[in-house]
Amino acid sequence: MNRSVRLSGAVALTVLVVAGCSSDKQQKASSATSAPSSSTPSSSAPSSAPASSGSSSVAPSSVGSSSASPPVATTFVPEPDISKPCTLLSDGVIASALGVRSTGGKTNSRAMFVGCDYTLRGAGGAGTMTLYVATTRGPQIYSATQEGGGFADVSGVGTQAAYNAEDGRFIVHTDKAFVELMLPFNMKGATSSSTTGAEKAGTTLAKQVLTGVH
Repeated sequence: MNRSVRLSGAVALTVLVVAGCSSDKQQKASSATSAPSSSTPSSSAPSSAPASSGSSSVAPSSVGSSSASPPVATTFVPEPDISKPCTLLSDGVIASALGVRSTGGKTNSRAMFVGCDYTLRGAGGAGTMTLYVATTRGPQIYSATQEGGGFADVSGVGTQAAYNAEDGRFIVHTDKAFVELMLPFNMKGATSSSTTGAEKAGTTLAKQVLTGVH
C-alpha cells in the first residue's frame, strides 16, 4: 500500500516537471517568433529618406532661374522729347539778337544733350552758333559746368545764368532744364563780339529756347 502511494506520487511529480519544461519551451518559442515583428518599424525608416531628399532637389533649379535674368539697360530720353531742336530758335530771332544773318541749322547731339549748329553770315565773314539743351538735371549740369571757371553771373533769365567771355559760352538753368549757347565771340559785326553785347544776346536767345522747352 505504501509502495503504490509512493509510485503514484513520483509519477505525478514527473508529470509536473515535464509540463513545466514544455511550458518554458513554448514561452521561449513565442518570444523568439515575436522578436522580428518588433524590429519592423526600424526597417521602414530608410524608405522615408529618399522621399525627403527628392523634395529638396527642387531648390537648385529655382536658384538657376533667378541668376539667369539679364541686366536692364537704361537710355537717356529727353523729356519732353525735342525731336527738332533747330526750331527752338528761328532765323529772325537769331538775326535780331546777334545782328548777323542766320542761314539755317543742323541738328547735333552730345551725351545727354540735343541741339543745333546755326550757320551765321555777316559783313565781316561767317561763323557758327551752337545750342545744347538738356531737359533734366538742369541745376546739377549748371553747377558742374561752372566748376571749369571763367563764368560771370548774368541776371534776367532762368533760375541762374552766366557768361564766359573766354570761350563765348552762355549757360542757364531752371529747376529741370539746362541750356548752353556757344556764341560767336570773335565774329566781326556780331553783337556778341563784346562781353556786354554777348550777355544781352545770350539772355534774349536763352529766354526763347526755354519757352520752347517748357
